Amino acid sequence: MIRLGLIGLARENNGHPFSYASIINGVNLKAFPKNDWRVIYNYLITKHFSDIGINGARVTHVWTQSKKISNTLIETCYIDNIVDEYNEMIDLVDAIILARDDENNHLVMAKPFLENGLKVFIDKPLTLDIDELEYFTPFLLSGQLMSCSGMRYCSELDVLRTDNNLGNIKLITGTVINDWEHYGIHLLEAIIGTIPFKPISVWSHLNTTMTVIISTNLDFKIIINTLYNSSFVFDISILGSDNNFDATLQDNFSAFKRTLSSFVKLVNDDIIPYDPQQTKDLMKILIAGRISAKESREVFISELND
Repeated sequence: MIRLGLIGLARENNGHPFSYASIINGVNLKAFPKNDWRVIYNYLITKHFSDIGINGARVTHVWTQSKKISNTLIETCYIDNIVDEYNEMIDLVDAIILARDDENNHLVMAKPFLENGLKVFIDKPLTLDIDELEYFTPFLLSGQLMSCSGMRYCSELDVLRTDNNLGNIKLITGTVINDWEHYGIHLLEAIIGTIPFKPISVWSHLNTTMTVIISTNLDFKIIINTLYNSSFVFDISILGSDNNFDATLQDNFSAFKRTLSSFVKLVNDDIIPYDPQQTKDLMKILIAGRISAKESREVFISELND
């Protein structure tokens, strides 16, 4: 049984620790704080008990910045232990899930575990700093580190992964709530996990929303619109020479479970689930998008290369 340590929260509305721990360990729905995490509760109650759990793994230790939330997690998700400091888990667990969305703290929190040989999963985005990305690179390439959005594994695009009848891709567009760095990455992961590409350049336009145009090595462009404060939307449209495809990404449960199962397989069998260079490419797209919005120009990915 793989013992997983969970480091969670950052922003108070980040429910990933509850999602991840519930999917791995099971969940006490009677104790679940549904008023705080209604979306998570709503998809958990639709699942049969046999859908919950990942064979061979269990979250055994947890740390968050709030003892109150940590106590709720252990009661809700059948976790045995709370630690006072996250780095106490180095000798207590076999791998770490860093389920926090404050990317500026990812390196400092992950470093003690990576440098002690533990495998680590880091929630999206891995980093928005090019120097930090270079630090993470050898761990990504060796399979000691995995980082992605769950939307890389979204079920809504399965049909394209098994039977892509679109012909030559002409254009991919996506629209998502909230900000570029933390939500644009969801759509980018879904796209690259279905239609692998290499980014060439990024051009952003920031107003009340942000539109990002990505040129690729496959001669199609990707246009991502992030709407900031808006109604819920996670939409992708793919236009091909033969057919078009539209999807709304909303099956969070299967996306998260597939992601966590891939990490457990990485820990267990040393099987890297996808080309880790894609993680580097996506972080460079995020960084280039930020630079482009600030400087009002096209930013080439080669500017960010080693």
